[in-house]
Amino acid sequence: MIRGLMRWDRYELWLFCLAVFVRVFAVAVLFFWYPPFPFAGSDSQSYLSAARGFLVEGHFIAEDGVSPNSYEMPGYPLFVAALESIGGLIFVALVQCLLLGVTTVLIYRIGGLFSAHIGMVAALLFAFDPAGIFYSGFILTEPLFLFFFVCAVYFAVSSESLLRGTLIPGLLLGMATMVRPVGEVLAVAFIVFYIFKKSVAWKKCFIATAVFVVGFAMIVGPWIVRNKILFGRTELSAVAAWQFAYAHGPLFYAYQNNISDKEAISLFHARLLEVSPYVEDIKANRAGTLYNAPYLWQVAFEYIGEYPVAFARFHVIKTVPFFVSDGLREIAGRVGLIDNDLPNIGNLLLRGEVSGIIAALVQEPLAFVLFLIGSLFWGAVVCLMVVGAWQYSRHDVRGRRTIMLLVCLIVIMAGVAGGAVSHPRYRYSVTPFIFVLTAIGISRVVLQSRLTQRVKRFKVFS
Repeated sequence: MIRGLMRWDRYELWLFCLAVFVRVFAVAVLFFWYPPFPFAGSDSQSYLSAARGFLVEGHFIAEDGVSPNSYEMPGYPLFVAALESIGGLIFVALVQCLLLGVTTVLIYRIGGLFSAHIGMVAALLFAFDPAGIFYSGFILTEPLFLFFFVCAVYFAVSSESLLRGTLIPGLLLGMATMVRPVGEVLAVAFIVFYIFKKSVAWKKCFIATAVFVVGFAMIVGPWIVRNKILFGRTELSAVAAWQFAYAHGPLFYAYQNNISDKEAISLFHARLLEVSPYVEDIKANRAGTLYNAPYLWQVAFEYIGEYPVAFARFHVIKTVPFFVSDGLREIAGRVGLIDNDLPNIGNLLLRGEVSGIIAALVQEPLAFVLFLIGSLFWGAVVCLMVVGAWQYSRHDVRGRRTIMLLVCLIVIMAGVAGGAVSHPRYRYSVTPFIFVLTAIGISRVVLQSRLTQRVKRFKVFS
């Protein structure tokens, strides 16, 4: 596996160096420009706390320094703990830049399954994506998650062997899941990919699927057993339960009842205090534990369960920013170039308040420019992505299955990381596959344009 990853041609070597260079340059700029670097808010502090808990206590503990941790996954804190003990947090940032350099090469190879030009365009889009460059050096899970995730997809689509094409992707996706629990849901796309391999018998499809599941379970299974023993739950993390109780549920309630998000969150918080026996933990801002997960789910679905169709509509509309939000304003806000407390565009869009969107952007000219540039770019990317996915549906069987896998991964990630918690940062986890489909769309548009020009020339000369 390692030998296959490290056999690079000159184009791959140039892409690696290019991607690493722009990211290391960004790390150097942020180090002097943005004093909190490499921290990006409470998320970074939580990961660092968990990492140092490993080093001090020798096991995975919560921020209180006593309870077992059931919110963060252990993969990234272990990664940070190991690298920080060697060279400090800047060393963590630099290693993440190297990993994303390798990820860029793998994107080139995935796109190269269709054509070298498609691979090159997809890799360059990823290498110069501003959000990707910005997040590379921060203490955030995305760089490590992306590396394992893209590796899993690469081995799945590039190899037909039982070991390289099924077991290794299962192991790699398991590693990605130990960084971010969303990998558990993304496994569904891989299973669909193996099941619908129509060129072989159903028996072989079943074996391939089973081998993938075994590889995935080898990595994730022990963590589920640990959670069952400690908390009596087979969930990987309390993240999903917490998000439904403190984001999806209350924000949907706020929309339905025309109250502020803050008021709705307070109501759901009060309801959680009524039903949960872990009152002291909740009051101490430690509601996100697997001990408390059944009550978090209960509070969320007491309301969502009454209006499933309305919630589905709400979730779809709130997911739109996942695809078309610029992401540049969040970056500019973090480094102090614009006000970081602008109104939520998704909320204004949901209520149809176009004038509110315009007013929110006009009050910050730079925010308006970033919104305009970023939204136009991502709008074009999404349109070309759709063209790419549609056009290659008539490609060879292997190409169709690859497209199907990429589309499934994008849709699942949008569904899980969209809705009330939709954020451009979450899109970053699937931008490699968005850019591959976009590159295919560009190639189709360019090819169609050339064919049209040739037809016109033929008519003129005839």
